[in-house]
Amino acid sequence: MKKFLNARANVAWHFRTLLEQDKLALPRSARLLDEATALTYQLTSKGLIQLTSKDDLAKTLSGSTDLVDAITMALSQSLPMRGAIATVRPLVI
Repeated sequence: MKKFLNARANVAWHFRTLLEQDKLALPRSARLLDEATALTYQLTSKGLIQLTSKDDLAKTLSGSTDLVDAITMALSQSLPMRGAIATVRPLVI
């Protein structure tokens, strides 16, 4: 089971997984595509998956991540969160 530094990384990874599995359809939007593809991950020294910081994303995009944030916030309602370290559970659609 994958382990994440925080809930934000967990939900972003879930978003990525749904897209890879063709289980999520998104509107055609160049801005949304830019935001979604700017999300990058790295492993912490403890082996936890960490998402690019919002500050770094804002610099990369020259603006906010409002669109992808709205989608991941909506998806977060379907994931169980436990403390600071969250684990992924399959989403039943």
